[in-house]
Amino acid sequence: MWGFAALLVLLLTLAAARVLPQLTHVTWKATSVTIPCGDLPSGPTLWKADANSSLQVILPDTISCAAGVTVPSGSQLVIDGSNGPVQVFSHGVGIDVDGGSMSTLNTSAANSVTFDAEPDVPSWNGLTFSADLGGNKGNGWLEYVSIQHAVTAITVNSGATSTQRMVGGVAVVQPYGLYINNSGIGPSYFDGINIQDTPVSVTGMSDGRLGTINNIGSRGIEANFSRDAPTPT
Repeated sequence: MWGFAALLVLLLTLAAARVLPQLTHVTWKATSVTIPCGDLPSGPTLWKADANSSLQVILPDTISCAAGVTVPSGSQLVIDGSNGPVQVFSHGVGIDVDGGSMSTLNTSAANSVTFDAEPDVPSWNGLTFSADLGGNKGNGWLEYVSIQHAVTAITVNSGATSTQRMVGGVAVVQPYGLYINNSGIGPSYFDGINIQDTPVSVTGMSDGRLGTINNIGSRGIEANFSRDAPTPT
């Protein structure tokens, strides 16, 4: 009996002395940044969350910012999902890629990019890819993107025949003015994608958020090509 009691005391003493491993609990936090009205600066502009975080990008309203947010020639907007998802909320204005470029990088189904209207407005002006007066053609590469509650989600009329993004220091090129992969569009109040004289590629997944064009008020995809349309390269 005493032998059993001594053994029990010894086991309890060893258990008390044992150092338990510390558990690390990772808390995801949201970082918010407000984008000023007008042109993005020349060179790359990176929208990327901090580590173990998500990023919320806030766009202004159409009253104080009638011109919207523009990606001009010489400017590249890069939205990087490597650290966490990126959410772009607009009080009304859209993003006009006017001679510049927009691309996503390191996005996935978990770390995707969402464009949506702020709760205080019913809609926003969506994404536009256009050519500037100097003939520079806006282009884009979007992967794992969801575009919701826009008047028209995407308008493409730049005439660009290619787009590229840098992957590991190497330029990867797609032969389209706008390349959309594993992305979803909708709801949209008018068209999902409105295309004029610009080659566009659209592919999606099998889910309702990152793979379809749905809940569209008018046309899912409207494409018009004239005799002046560029020849894809």
